[in-house]
Amino acid sequence: MTLDFHFLIELQCCHYLLPHILMSDELSFDDLVTTPKNSQYPLAPQGLMAGATCTKIQAQVSTYPNAGPDDKVVSLWWELEKSYTGDDGQERKHKVFSKRYSLFFGPKAGLNQLCIDLTGKSLIEAGVATKTPDGRISWKNLPAFEGMMADLVIKHVPGKDRTFANIASYLTSAEQKKYNQNFLPKA
Repeated sequence: MTLDFHFLIELQCCHYLLPHILMSDELSFDDLVTTPKNSQYPLAPQGLMAGATCTKIQAQVSTYPNAGPDDKVVSLWWELEKSYTGDDGQERKHKVFSKRYSLFFGPKAGLNQLCIDLTGKSLIEAGVATKTPDGRISWKNLPAFEGMMADLVIKHVPGKDRTFANIASYLTSAEQKKYNQNFLPKA
């Protein structure tokens, strides 16, 4: 049996698995796995978390009002140096997820500001977003963020039925920016 709409199981900032719209092939119910809401994963600690590493970039269809069918947003997944011991006795790293960024590259765009914070360069200067000969913007280099490092300020924000660990800000030293530039596409 297959769904007539597409889902992606996405690990959210509180480590719950929630369905979100996916832009790929059909998903069978056999592949649909979620974590029960009563499952408890420890929140990432609140405060300054030094040495976080971006481990994944996820793109999905935008759910913002007035978004078109081709509009996408991206989230960055970060792994913290701070670890915890899971119920199975295994050592695990805390994970936090960024807010969703629209794919805009203007000077005030959130994703552009994040690129400047991480690398000291705008999306276009860094080669993460490139202009195609026909005037469109190519985002094929978005995975360049994977492996980059930053110090994250984590803030706990109470929700309706749980608390979220949100990234309040990104802090990068000159050394981290230089390190992060190694992940940028070569001209």
